[in-house]
Amino acid sequence: KELEKSEVIRQYFDEWGSRCYLFTSELGRQYDPSKHQKKSITVEFDVHQIKTMGCDYLLSAVEIENSETMNMKLLDKFTTKDVSYSIYLYEII
Repeated sequence: KELEKSEVIRQYFDEWGSRCYLFTSELGRQYDPSKHQKKSITVEFDVHQIKTMGCDYLLSAVEIENSETMNMKLLDKFTTKDVSYSIYLYEII
């Protein structure tokens, strides 16, 4: 459903190729966590399909507010003084 919300990110996703990324309409394609301070987002991904494709974990530059309802469990949040943003590790369950 996120790709349906933005033609720009849908086209970028469809034409990209060998990488596996998820996009959100809230942040767009050019999101840079070091320049933006958005702390959390709400997403609508087909988590079952992602799991079927062999993905067990998701790394995110922002906190996913509805992770539990999306069948994702926050395992850890990584921060360092040298980087201005955190990385969130989710397990897809």
